[in-house]
Amino acid sequence: MGSRITLVMLPCFSPARPPLSLAVLSGFLRRRGKSALIRDVNIDCFRQFDRSWWHGRRFSLWTDPGRFSRLLKRIGPWLEQEAAILASQPGWLGFSVFSTNVQVVEFVARRIKELVPGKRIVFGGPQARPYLDGRRFVQEGLCDFAVYSEGENALLDILDGNPEPSGSFFLRPAGIEKRPVRLVEPAELTAPDFHDFPLDRYIQAQTFPLMAGRGCLNHCSFCEERRLFPGYRRMTDQVLFESLDQIEASGGKRVIFSDSVLNPGAGAVLQLAERLATFLKGFAYEGNVQVQGLERSDIRALKKSGFRALTAGIESGSPRVLRLMRKSVSWGKAHTLCRMCCDEGIELKLNFIIGFPAEGWLDLLLTMVLIVTLAPFKPRIDPVAAPCAMLSGSAMAADPCRYGILQADTIRFTGARNDYRKRLLMMRLFNGFVLLLKRSGLIR
Repeated sequence: MGSRITLVMLPCFSPARPPLSLAVLSGFLRRRGKSALIRDVNIDCFRQFDRSWWHGRRFSLWTDPGRFSRLLKRIGPWLEQEAAILASQPGWLGFSVFSTNVQVVEFVARRIKELVPGKRIVFGGPQARPYLDGRRFVQEGLCDFAVYSEGENALLDILDGNPEPSGSFFLRPAGIEKRPVRLVEPAELTAPDFHDFPLDRYIQAQTFPLMAGRGCLNHCSFCEERRLFPGYRRMTDQVLFESLDQIEASGGKRVIFSDSVLNPGAGAVLQLAERLATFLKGFAYEGNVQVQGLERSDIRALKKSGFRALTAGIESGSPRVLRLMRKSVSWGKAHTLCRMCCDEGIELKLNFIIGFPAEGWLDLLLTMVLIVTLAPFKPRIDPVAAPCAMLSGSAMAADPCRYGILQADTIRFTGARNDYRKRLLMMRLFNGFVLLLKRSGLIR
C-alpha cells in the first residue's frame, strides 16, 4: 500500500468551499495512477461545534497556545476519535498545515504516532516552510517528511518510494536534510478532483475554487508568493475545460478563481475571457485582479465571459505607504477601476491592509478619505480580520530595518511608527469606520 495516501484537512480552515489544495493534489496523483483519498475533518468539526470559532475574529482560539489549550478541552475527545480513524487508514497520511490549524495537526499527529508508531506521515503547506516549522516538525518526529513548497512532485516521489522527495525536509543520522524543489511544469498542471468532498456540507453551496494559473510577477513587500512560486504558469485550455466540466457535473454554479491575480501581464485578462467565453456553461465567475494594466475592454470581456465579481488589493490610501509596499496603486487608478466595474455591472471588492509597520495616523486617515471618495461607485469593503503580519518569506522579513521594524516578530512586530497595540487600535478604528459606511448604505 506504499502508493496510497489519505490527504487530510484539520480545523481551523475555511468551511466555505472544498479546500482547493487537496483537490489539486488528489487530481495530480490520481492522474498518475496513485490512490489519493480525501478526508475533510475540518468541515465535520465545523458542523459539530460552535461555528463562530471559524470566524476570522476568533482565530486566536486556534493560534494562541493558552486559548487553544482551553479549546482542546471541548474538542479533544472528538479529535481523539478522528485520530484513531486516520491511524487505521492504509498507506500514508498527508496533512495540510497552516497557522490556524498547526496546533490541531500536532495534537492529532502525536496521537496517531502513539496508536501506530510506524505510521507514515507527511506535512505540507505554509507552516512547513523553511523559515517556519518545517525542520521542527521532522526533528520532533511528528512527520516523516515536511514539504516546504509545491506538493505535487513531492508526494509523487514519496509514493514512488523516493527517500529524498522534491522540496522536503527529512531526518538522517547526521541531522535534518533538505532537498530542492522540482516545480510542476505548466503542461503538468492537472484539473482538481472534487469527488471525495462532502459537497453538501460547505457554506457556499454550488461554489467551487479553481486556479487558471500559478505564481505572481509582483514584488509586494508584504507578500511571499513570488519567492515561493517564481514566474507564472498558466493552465492549458484542455485542463481548464476539464476542470469546468467536472465542476458542472458536481452541480457547480459559481467558480471562484484563487489565482493571486488574473492579469499577471499584458493581454492575460483578454486571453482568459476568450477561453471562458468558449465554455458556455452559465457559470458565475469571481477572481482577483491587480489595479494596474486593466482597460475598460478587459472589464467588458470579463463581464461577457461570465464574471460577476472582482477583488482588487488597494491596500492603502497613503502614497508613502504604497511605495513601501511596492504597490503600483494610486488614487487615480483606484477610481478608474471602480468606475469601470460600476459602469459594466461587475461587483468590485476592495482589500486594505491596516497596520503596515511604517503606517501612522495620517496614513490611516488618507485611506479612510480614499474610501469616502470611492463610495459613489458602491464597492464592497469588509472589515479586516487582523492587522498587518510580517510573513516570514516576505521582503519585510528579509530586511526589517528598511520598513521601520524595530523588533521582528511575525504578528507582534514593533515598528518605528506603531507597535502591536497601536496597530490593533488602528484596525479597530478602520473596522468601525467601514461598518458605519456599510450601515449607512454608502458601500456594500
